[in-house]
Amino acid sequence: MSLFGYYKYFYNEIYNKIYNEIYNEIYNEIYKINCNKNKFVSSFNKQTNKMIYEIDKNDNRLLIIRFKNKAIMNTALSKISERYEGLYGHVEGHNFPASYIEKSDVINDFVKKNKIEYVIGIYNPNSFQHEKLHAKYYLDQKYKKKIDDEWNMLEPEKRDKIVAFLKRLGYCDKVLIDEYQAYRYTEKDNFFGLTL
Repeated sequence: MSLFGYYKYFYNEIYNKIYNEIYNEIYNEIYKINCNKNKFVSSFNKQTNKMIYEIDKNDNRLLIIRFKNKAIMNTALSKISERYEGLYGHVEGHNFPASYIEKSDVINDFVKKNKIEYVIGIYNPNSFQHEKLHAKYYLDQKYKKKIDDEWNMLEPEKRDKIVAFLKRLGYCDKVLIDEYQAYRYTEKDNFFGLTL
C-alpha cells in the first residue's frame, strides 16, 4: 500500500469511528424524541392560546415552545432567529441561545425568570428532532466536541460543498457546523448533494 493509500485508509477508519459513535448517540436521542414528539416532555408547562411553553425534563436549561401554526411561530421568533442565524422569514422551526433574546421579545420574561439558556420553537412535530439537535450541540459539550471532530475530519472539498449549500439556504458562518450536524442526522444521506 502506498503512503497515500495508507493515509486514506487511516483517515476513513478514524472518520467512520467518529461517525458511528455520533450516529449511535444521536439514534438513541432521536428514538427518545420520536417516542415523545406528540406528548409533552416537560417538567413545567404553561399554555397560552397561541403557544405552549415547556421546560425540558431532561435539561431545565432548554425551553421548547410549541405553536399552533407556522405564522404565529414566525411572528414570535423570526427576529430572534435573524439575530442569531441570519435567517429571516418563514422557516420551519427556530433555535437560538437565550442570550439573543431582547427585552422587547415576547418570550423574554419567561426565559429570564426560568434561567433558560437555549430555546427551540416548533409548530410541526416533524421538525422537533432537527431543532432538538441544535440544543444538544449547544448544551452538551461532549457531543459538540464529537461533531466538531467529525467536521474537521471531512475532506476539504466536501466541507466546502456543504458550506456553500448551507450559505445558499441563508445561514451565516457562526452556525454552519451546527446546521451541518442537525441536517446530517435528521435528513436523508444525500441531503447535501454528496456522499458523506
